Amino acid sequence: MGVVYSCEEIMERRVPKEGAHERAARTLLQSVSDICGVELTSVHGSVTDGRATIRSDIDLLVTYAPQLAHEEPEILDEISAVVDTVQAEHFVKIEPNRWPKEPVQAREARMYDRLFACHLADAQMNRKWTIGVPDETIEAIARRSMAQVDIEAVIVDYLTYKHSGFANAPRRYDDEDPSALKTMQRMLELPKGVGRKLAQAQGILHPEALGDYAEAMKTAAIPSSTRSLLSELQALDAEYTRYVKHLVDERWPLDAGDIEDLRVWMDQSYRRAKILAIRSTTAMTLHFAGEAV
Repeated sequence: MGVVYSCEEIMERRVPKEGAHERAARTLLQSVSDICGVELTSVHGSVTDGRATIRSDIDLLVTYAPQLAHEEPEILDEISAVVDTVQAEHFVKIEPNRWPKEPVQAREARMYDRLFACHLADAQMNRKWTIGVPDETIEAIARRSMAQVDIEAVIVDYLTYKHSGFANAPRRYDDEDPSALKTMQRMLELPKGVGRKLAQAQGILHPEALGDYAEAMKTAAIPSSTRSLLSELQALDAEYTRYVKHLVDERWPLDAGDIEDLRVWMDQSYRRAKILAIRSTTAMTLHFAGEAV
């Protein structure tokens, strides 16, 4: 998903340089897989197929099986230490999933949905970006029939969860408030998240679908007014990407005026994005829950 940086990070140019994602991913793979108790280390997402941009993060899957129960906190602490070090060295954000060895039912509870399970099942078979033994529980979940899935319930659960986060988010953007920064990212990535759910509803369950969310949005039977709200969020997300690249590539070194302009843009865009995110999640919830919009 698209990372949103604090004004301080941009001011200090703590953003990824060209090639940083691949270097960071290689370090993660080797260092995490060397930790005693780790069974699988897999990098997945944009970095694995050359799509990483200045706003990309690194998606990391780690499964582990401690020999003794008291070893689990130590394993998790070692993984976290590696993640923190790599982030600091390369200025690349890392989104890790760290899962213990567990029954299928427990593993399924960790999955966002069937699309995510299929994505991970395929990713862990990519030996270029995976070290260790593929997780059989992920494979089992991915192979299950979509007939067992109430996709509309999955979509409604997702939308109500997102709406709750947006509704309870800080009222204004504060660069020193991590929750405001995370909310901004979640709002700008909403169209992509919704698109992935709609792709799943259309029976598209493999990694290529992760980049086809825009096509799923075009063909899905959702109200045009709701589609417009999501399109405006997409446009705002694209504008933010251009702004960051402009500041880092063309305006550097930044002066006080550049930073003040960025703070103003972030505050105004945060408030606009919050309105769009709340309205779109409400409208789509009503649509998929069977109510008239």
